[in-house]
Amino acid sequence: MDKAKRLLNGLVATVGSAILFSVAAVTCAAQSPIEYPIPTSGSGPYGIAAGPDGNLWFVESSTDKIGKITTGGAITEYVIPTSHSDTIGIVAGPDGNLWFAEFAGPKIGKITTGGTVTEYVISSGGTPNWIAKGPDGNLWFTEFNGNKIGKITTGGTITEYIVPTSSSQPNVIAAGPDGNLWFTEGAGNKIGKISPGGAITEYAIPTSGTNPNAITTGSDGNLWFTEFGGNRIGKITTGGAVTEYPIPTAGSSPIAITAGPDGNLWFTELNGSKVGKITTGGTITEYPTTTGNSALYGIAAGSDGNLWFTESNANSVGMIDTYGQVFAHLAMGPLGSDVWTTAIILNNTTGSSASFTLDFFQDNGQPLPLGLGIYNETHQASVQQTQNGQAILGTIPANGSVTVVLSSSTFVEGWATLRAPDGVTGQAVFHRHTSAGADYEATVPLSMGGTEYRVPFDETSYFNGSTPVASLPYITGMALVSLDPSLTTTINCAILDPNGLSLGSAAPITLPPMGHTALQLNAASGFGNVPGNIGSLDCSSGGPLFAVLGLRFLGVNDLTSFAAIKVH
Repeated sequence: MDKAKRLLNGLVATVGSAILFSVAAVTCAAQSPIEYPIPTSGSGPYGIAAGPDGNLWFVESSTDKIGKITTGGAITEYVIPTSHSDTIGIVAGPDGNLWFAEFAGPKIGKITTGGTVTEYVISSGGTPNWIAKGPDGNLWFTEFNGNKIGKITTGGTITEYIVPTSSSQPNVIAAGPDGNLWFTEGAGNKIGKISPGGAITEYAIPTSGTNPNAITTGSDGNLWFTEFGGNRIGKITTGGAVTEYPIPTAGSSPIAITAGPDGNLWFTELNGSKVGKITTGGTITEYPTTTGNSALYGIAAGSDGNLWFTESNANSVGMIDTYGQVFAHLAMGPLGSDVWTTAIILNNTTGSSASFTLDFFQDNGQPLPLGLGIYNETHQASVQQTQNGQAILGTIPANGSVTVVLSSSTFVEGWATLRAPDGVTGQAVFHRHTSAGADYEATVPLSMGGTEYRVPFDETSYFNGSTPVASLPYITGMALVSLDPSLTTTINCAILDPNGLSLGSAAPITLPPMGHTALQLNAASGFGNVPGNIGSLDCSSGGPLFAVLGLRFLGVNDLTSFAAIKVH
């Protein structure tokens, strides 16, 4: 028993813990969007953009406000001086400010990250709809009813260019990979291109009546757009060749689209109440929001590596995690008289080969140079370690699998993220070999990351029938990892008995960005009311995503791990 406790107590410090071998795998790959209510009711959130301050900025078109939301979900609102401005689009400018389009203003607005607003009147009366940062250091915007493309300098000078197709209703504009700006023509059923000098070229969409809405540049060097009326996602090369991909949900009304940090394109479905993902090969996956009929609009990639979107009917800002799967705790190498190895088993359930990347991190969130020995048990898959030792790359055949055994000449601990396409799943198996020749293993299933978990605990002992066995105590621990790369995450845990009644609260657990810890549930770690009891922990971060793995010893050697129960 003393050995087991010593192993658990060492979790929060160095290598003094057998629990260090345990690994939690958390599926954070867009499984369950999280929603943050906007303080002002009926705000009508629309466009959203990542700001230079690491926050997300969004417009409240119905209440004349600009909102700011941290990656932890805290919202601040700033009033637009012009009433009934009907603000639609917003973008981060080259000057460190956010710029937005006031459809009914008609004005182009600028807001500093401190909340100071400046407005510039469009003298022609053209209704600005969307706005984008151009390659020339200016801001470019569409004039929906004015049938023009506008340009505004950071000093407020406006120039306008007439779109050749009359009444085309230019809608959304984005910088292209070719140094031009690309825009959609909703009524014209075309994709337009405008050079920084103002020369416009138009390309017809093969399918009629598609009502193209949003457009963005993809990781493949093409432009991707939503067909609001055609229920498709379109792709156009810089040469003007168009390809269209139907969305599985009928009548979904795709409206906004952005490039994700995972190399895919992410879009919102206004009527489908879903966030969609399309690979550059055209494969579409859809993820329902928590609130039905939420009326999704804008979407943008945040500084935290996740996708953020607005929900008009739900009056919320939503977040969907784009991390792959997270191994929240791992270790390998000699520890005292024992030796640990970790086998990571991945399965590709798709009909195509799939690439994966395992990135390793330290407890402080910094990259972890492993210098591991790796052995690929399934030689059909290609596996290699990067030169800096901070990642393992591989390719799994269609419907195939890979088992990678990790070992080290010195003891190594940390955690890892798994980046892989949908359809790649896995688990970890951890092996402990003792000096006495005994061997122990534990397998960890996949679970999901979130903002609140229930963690069952049992700090009593094994019962032989109705008789407790003092020599076989249960010792409970848990491993936690922050999935936010920019915010310090504080996790508060309430201790509940089997009847749901409070046994008190544990000391807050603070993790640095992408940080990690592991601990035993005892007085030394701030869980003084747990020993001797049975119950559960209700652990919440108040916003930032984190992952939890439950751990339990039976006596000195036997260990099992279990996925925490996700509440939110």
